[in-house]
Amino acid sequence: MRRVSTAAALLFALLSSSAASAQPSALRWSAPPECPREAAVRAEVARLLGGAWPDSPTVAEAETTRTEMGFRLVLTTETDGVPGERTIEGERCEELAAATALILALMIDPVAVTRVEPEPSPLTRPPAPAPPPRLAAALSAPVRPRLATRVGAPDRSFEPERVVEIRIPEPAPSGPPARVEDETLGGFVGAVGLLDVGTLPGPAPGVALEAGFGVPLIDGRLRATFLGPSAGLSAENPGVGVELMALTLEARGCVRPIAEARWIGACVGASGGALFGRGFGVSDPTFGAGAWLGGSLGLAVAWAPVRWFDLGLEADLVVPLNPLTFFVIRDAVPLDVFTQPAAAGRFGLSAHVRF
Repeated sequence: MRRVSTAAALLFALLSSSAASAQPSALRWSAPPECPREAAVRAEVARLLGGAWPDSPTVAEAETTRTEMGFRLVLTTETDGVPGERTIEGERCEELAAATALILALMIDPVAVTRVEPEPSPLTRPPAPAPPPRLAAALSAPVRPRLATRVGAPDRSFEPERVVEIRIPEPAPSGPPARVEDETLGGFVGAVGLLDVGTLPGPAPGVALEAGFGVPLIDGRLRATFLGPSAGLSAENPGVGVELMALTLEARGCVRPIAEARWIGACVGASGGALFGRGFGVSDPTFGAGAWLGGSLGLAVAWAPVRWFDLGLEADLVVPLNPLTFFVIRDAVPLDVFTQPAAAGRFGLSAHVRF
């Protein structure tokens, strides 16, 4: 009988020890009324541990008080007889409650805390803002029907306000403004003072009149040129020669491909004309003339002090396709006095009026 009683006592002691070890961690929470409750802190510890509060020998006591800067929390813990104490300060009591829950969860089972998906603690979520006093009073006031007191003009106090559309202009692009170029087709007339070397026997002055139309990039023009007079002498008899002049009509096209430097251009043209003159140094001088065709290629620069007027310099290379030869007859012997070279040069100063 005594053996049965002893066995029963041992079994009761083992069961009591097992039940004591199954007790969850103890927590005593003390805080002002505006702070989270103890149940909320326990729920946060359980959430951090994966949904359950396992067995642990940790005992904790948290006391929160107000301070000038916010709140102060003193957390006292004991695990397996080892005491600990921490002091935490913050502006919001919810932050201290969340910190307490995290510390306890890490002390109980740090591995379980790392398995939980990180998310903001429910304790630190800001509460919904309270409505303004006037709005709260309006919402709480009873609704009373509004009765019309007279028949007449409609009550417009409840008409919706007019909607005013406000358009915000787009910001202006940074950097210098884009260059806007006038591409309008325009015309011009002009005059050119020339010095020709090669078309006549010697350097000859000349003048040209021209007219054309176009845009800043390209234009076309028609030019009439007069050169002379210039004398050519026979190499065999220097006293015999011919005095020549030239008249040409030329169609030209000029292009200015550089947008930032429209004052630089290149021109190409096709011309036809006549050389004519009279011999001297013979007893019976006669008049002679010849027609020729040619082409030209040149460069030009211009300066426009105003929009409707410009001055320019130009240099052209003129190539005759059928060079002419002039001679005089003395004592029944023809004497060669001038043959056009393969190319001639012309240099000019121009002025144009644009419209």
